[in-house]
Amino acid sequence: VANLVLVLFLVWFIASLAGADQPDVKQAMGHPLVALAFSALIISGTTSIDANGGVGNVTLTTAGNNLNNLSVIGNAIDVREGAGSALTVLLVDSGLNQPVRLEAGHNLDLQAFLIDTGSADLTLVSGNVLTVSNQLAGHNISLTAVNGIGIHRPIHATGNFFATTTSGSGPLKTEIVSPR
Repeated sequence: VANLVLVLFLVWFIASLAGADQPDVKQAMGHPLVALAFSALIISGTTSIDANGGVGNVTLTTAGNNLNNLSVIGNAIDVREGAGSALTVLLVDSGLNQPVRLEAGHNLDLQAFLIDTGSADLTLVSGNVLTVSNQLAGHNISLTAVNGIGIHRPIHATGNFFATTTSGSGPLKTEIVSPR
């Protein structure tokens, strides 16, 4: 199991010690409070990411990511799994009014916890089946899956709510969709 936060801190720290303090390196690395990965991450256990107590952004969008089980705390959150990889999300804790995007190349399964983006947008994308076992709240909420969406908890969108299956044959199974 890799400790992503430690790895990112060490990369930043080594770059700082090496005098690589040029603006392009700082811009590419962002800030040590930002969890950012440039190459694919393959984790066989649980991936826990905490962008310095949730004050930094989390951006893990490299093709080939396989994070397996994910707990993430950050300001704005953008996490994407590689093609064919399933993602079980155990926890998402984003900053106040910050966008969240979670995308899995295969199944995306959200466990029982609240994702509330406030006035920001929430986007969930699955390459197969999307299962929402938690409450969702935000401005515009978009749920997209190839072969079906199961919604098992309340959803509150202050803007628009979209739920789309792209195969045309997948079920949209909704047990509860209501304001909070």
